[in-house]
Amino acid sequence: MADPALIQLAVVHALQQGSQERQLRRDWSGRSLLVTAGPTVEALDPARIMSNRSSGRMGVMLAQAARWRGARVEMIHGPLQLPDAWLEGVSCHPVESAQEMETALIDLQPDMDAVAMAAAVADLRRRGGALAEKPAKAALASVLSGEMEPVPDLLVGLAERRPPGQVLLGFAALSGQADSLLERARHKLVAKQCDFLFANPIDQPNQGFGSQRNGGWLLRRNGTEDQFLPQCKLELANRLLDEIALQLPAL
Repeated sequence: MADPALIQLAVVHALQQGSQERQLRRDWSGRSLLVTAGPTVEALDPARIMSNRSSGRMGVMLAQAARWRGARVEMIHGPLQLPDAWLEGVSCHPVESAQEMETALIDLQPDMDAVAMAAAVADLRRRGGALAEKPAKAALASVLSGEMEPVPDLLVGLAERRPPGQVLLGFAALSGQADSLLERARHKLVAKQCDFLFANPIDQPNQGFGSQRNGGWLLRRNGTEDQFLPQCKLELANRLLDEIALQLPAL
């Protein structure tokens, strides 16, 4: 029998679908979805890391909602802050660093109908990898000075490698005023060459890392945009899956 925590989540999913027809829909049957979730972790030395506050909830909700709608789901995830039961039924590939996530993406991407890049990849890492020994606190800044490098943009890599017909959803965690945020999100959509970009303002209530809810703006490659008010991440996951499904080629 499934874990009670997963059963509870499945009940919430069914209730959110509303009508009996929507509750029973399997519109992702015969489809496959690759999801990334959670943070990546870049080791600086045996004790210290570079990472972020992502819990992985948004990616896991996408994975489970797609599975309940009939999809074959593969999920690459960093360290999660969620019940283990929420991962039941999903083919999981745990990683830590951005390099490990990229390797898994290269391996899994070719056979997928769609990819949802919900992971929050760390921005910086130490050039050459982690130090073998832990520097003293007083020496850390000088030891690391000039040794940090940007982590490659995994979303751009997905866009460059994707096969014909594959649909790509990216996420952008941003902060600031709405006008500025949207302008930056539009630039990211073009630069990263994805079909959809969900921009969520992490400095607003109920929309940041670790929250049970999320909201923001969905930007489409065709130039249209919609604002999604803060809502349960499982509900948002289903709305995003609706958008992706409309772009998938007919079976």
